[in-house]
Amino acid sequence: MTLNERILGGLVLAAAGDAIGAATETRSTALIEERFGGPVRDFIDAPEDTFARGAKAGTVTDDFSLAWCTAMAIAERGGVIDEACAKDALVRWHGLGDYFERYAGPTTRAAVMAMLGTPMEAPLSFLACDNSKASNGGAMKIEAVGYVNPGDWDRAVEDAITICLPTHPYDIALSGACAVAAACAEAVREGADLFSIVKAGAYGAQKGYEKGGRVGARLAGPSVERRIWIAAAPTSSLYPSRCV
Repeated sequence: MTLNERILGGLVLAAAGDAIGAATETRSTALIEERFGGPVRDFIDAPEDTFARGAKAGTVTDDFSLAWCTAMAIAERGGVIDEACAKDALVRWHGLGDYFERYAGPTTRAAVMAMLGTPMEAPLSFLACDNSKASNGGAMKIEAVGYVNPGDWDRAVEDAITICLPTHPYDIALSGACAVAAACAEAVREGADLFSIVKAGAYGAQKGYEKGGRVGARLAGPSVERRIWIAAAPTSSLYPSRCV
């Protein structure tokens, strides 16, 4: 399998997973089983009690639409990732109209509107630690950063921080984004396997948290790295003792 084929596979599966998950978002496993009669494995219309309510089967949400805009901004620059690339991806997403209006969170909305010359105050900006900002808003859009850095975890971490700083300059949010970026960088490397991808994700989470605390705001919340190892522990002997 070529690198291009691995990247295409990652993008297609991300879009499919986003569209399938739109119908179940916010529900626990038990609630999914109660509502749908078991796991959801097909494209279905999003119920009215979800963020994607009204979306037809197979429609992606903000997760993949923003990831796609980010990938296109990176591709058009030949893989060069800088502040201009990060802003271009966000402005592209704003141009999609319905996706931005329906899904943009308050932090992202404030950042994008400032880029477009219409500043607005981000809600709860007076708080020392607005821990609601420890979100997946950076992680959900960052896969392409990993794809253009095959096997290079450190470069993926640095580029992920560059892409996410305009909207998610917070240590935990950056930790999550760097975890995904490093894992995707490993996933497209020839010879990668499940455990090497897990290790890359944990490494990215650790480095993203450390670097994120220096270049962005610090929040109070759980460790992304530790939760990666907790999730992997039942099937892996790689769980570091320092994360117990």
